Amino acid sequence: MIANGIVERNAILNSCLQMNDCGAIYINYASPNTRIASNLIERVNSDIDGVIVNATSHAVGIYIDANSTNTTVENNAIAWADYGILLHDSYSNRVIGNLLHGNRKSQLWLQEQTNKIISTGDLQDNEMSSNRFFSTTSFPSVIIDGGIGSLTNFGILSKNYYSSLFSKRVVNESWPTHNLTYTLSEWQGASGEGRTSQDLGSSQLVQEGYATYLAVGNNIVPNGGLKDGMRGWSSWNATAPLSTRVYETCPFGPCLRITAGGSETIASTPNFSVEAGRAYRVTFDARTSTDGQFIAPLVRRGGPLYDRLMPASQGFSGSVEWRRYSFVFTAAMTVNEGDPITGDLGARVDFERILPGQTFWIANVEIVPLQNVENTLRTQFVANPDRVTQSHDCPDRETAPEYCDRYRIFPEGTQVNWPIDLPSLSAISMYTINRAMLDTDNDGTADSADLCPGTLRTDQVNASGCALTQIPKQ
Repeated sequence: MIANGIVERNAILNSCLQMNDCGAIYINYASPNTRIASNLIERVNSDIDGVIVNATSHAVGIYIDANSTNTTVENNAIAWADYGILLHDSYSNRVIGNLLHGNRKSQLWLQEQTNKIISTGDLQDNEMSSNRFFSTTSFPSVIIDGGIGSLTNFGILSKNYYSSLFSKRVVNESWPTHNLTYTLSEWQGASGEGRTSQDLGSSQLVQEGYATYLAVGNNIVPNGGLKDGMRGWSSWNATAPLSTRVYETCPFGPCLRITAGGSETIASTPNFSVEAGRAYRVTFDARTSTDGQFIAPLVRRGGPLYDRLMPASQGFSGSVEWRRYSFVFTAAMTVNEGDPITGDLGARVDFERILPGQTFWIANVEIVPLQNVENTLRTQFVANPDRVTQSHDCPDRETAPEYCDRYRIFPEGTQVNWPIDLPSLSAISMYTINRAMLDTDNDGTADSADLCPGTLRTDQVNASGCALTQIPKQ
């Protein structure tokens, strides 16, 4: 590429088949003032054969790299990459009006690793507006990753649409001392040292009013409620003095107080079993010794191997008051408690990064299996890679026609009337509505299973739809 280039109206399908760290469209500092517009990008793959052990795939739809500047990324449709759009150490770029659907790790990634051009960090002053982020996993749609320090000058997000079908936790921010995941309203209201400019209030969370999952079992964490004292619970740190655990009676029942040792401390639940590909809802009650103290739960194998069973720890900002926290994850592999064949002790939840001088209280850890998402909703990315307008019928017409009249267009929510005409190199995202999953109080629990109706929108709830202070209806 050269300066003032144009990459426009291309269909790029099945790219990066023999490469890793690859972009279907890639530019860097050598291509300032580039316009990338109206392209259709589908199925960006990655080949990690022969690379270093534990390498992860890094396939990007549109990759704006290494001090790129004054780039416009506009009206593109990108589906099925690892990352839809990546701004890496780049400044003064515009990302406007793009559709990002089903990209595996995030729809938009802002990543800063250098300060060669700007002393405070090279990811600066980017504008990201009127984009449609449609995640088909529980991973956050937007990742903001600051390896240098403060995130405050990364840019402004506004007028974007976020799908809430798979998770309401749509934004992740990390910098050297924190890694936090937010709902849109939490992020818009958050403040504190090192934070980026929040997505402005003009952005919207779409598809509220319907739950994605139904709980199909009971709590799988033995002694998660601490009814049997500290049985099965543990803590670990590397440097003396060792951390301590104290069993206490808290206002609502038993709890565990963990005081960090001489180094970063991990508190661990008893072991349990999980099934690969199964979604689970994790809920716990906690308080911290200071407001804003980092809470970092991670589900992993509990020995003799310690693989993560989710991509990364969730991040919450703690409070000196008791609060309920909740998130959904999908298990990366099957791990059986006490497996005589593999030797696995089981899975566990690790509460990581309890730092020296900090105290952490934990209670009521609940993990409940969820019904497979295909039983409650379907999603589709319908695209036209041709140079002329094409008519498309319902993709489920032959195999599951009962879904055809349930599809709605994202983000408007209007019903799809088949067949639909798609202009050249365009695409739409769509999803089904299941009236049985109506969720009047928007807490993620369908009304049919909600034992605590009327939850406040800001509350975190367990699998029964109950916030910390609520008493289930009989």
